[in-house]
Amino acid sequence: MPKEGSKMEEKAKPYLESNRKTKKVLIIAGSIVLGIGLLLTFIGLIGFVFSPFGNGFFFAPMIPMIVGVFLDFVGGALLMFGLIGPASRYLASQAAPVQKDAANYLLDGTRDETAKTVAAVTKSLKEGLVEDGGQKCPHCGFLETKDATFCSKCGKPLGRVCPECGKKNEADASFCSSCGHHFE
Repeated sequence: MPKEGSKMEEKAKPYLESNRKTKKVLIIAGSIVLGIGLLLTFIGLIGFVFSPFGNGFFFAPMIPMIVGVFLDFVGGALLMFGLIGPASRYLASQAAPVQKDAANYLLDGTRDETAKTVAAVTKSLKEGLVEDGGQKCPHCGFLETKDATFCSKCGKPLGRVCPECGKKNEADASFCSSCGHHFE
């Protein structure tokens, strides 16, 4: 039984073949157009340098030069489109090892610190406390700051404030932990 990867390769082959043909046509056409453009630019430049300035043909050599520059641009663009894949692969093969080495160098000194930070955050989450001494909602378990009165997620009260002494108690408390007042 063929592997799944080989089925995908079979489906991609017609596209890849037409893509190779297109690239080859772009490279050949780009080379020809660029060559003609360079030749016309050179002819126009030589004609411009050696043209007699006294007669009315002063701007005549500029016509092949302008056409040549336009063809240079078109030929260069065709070549770029034909060669962009190989050029990109070459640049990636040159840049990837350098980027990998740089990332490894930067990460080398931070691995231990990152592990410590992750462990501390995990411990805080397990305990239900935020770093600033926050609190956990008794209804939904959302971590809230220590000065919050209501949960940002479910909207329920995070604790009860005693009307007698003003001390904050747990949301499900029946009595105040400071003065013993009974909540109704």
